[in-house]
Amino acid sequence: MIVGCEIAVLPLAFGAWEIAPAFTLPNLALLVHRIRIEDRLLASRRTLAPGEGRRDGAAVPNARQRHS
Repeated sequence: MIVGCEIAVLPLAFGAWEIAPAFTLPNLALLVHRIRIEDRLLASRRTLAPGEGRRDGAAVPNARQRHS
């Protein structure tokens, strides 16, 4: 939520309320687009079988294996 509205803060702080939505709305659109792309890429990486994530054939540890 904060990241989506951070662009609006500076213009609003100086009373330029007309400018705030002009930059905030495109920023939100780009942020949503970026999150969708990153989620899609991360989802495909989570479905890899052990050994498919590295070139040397070693298994890539998942979160449980790293912290145990």
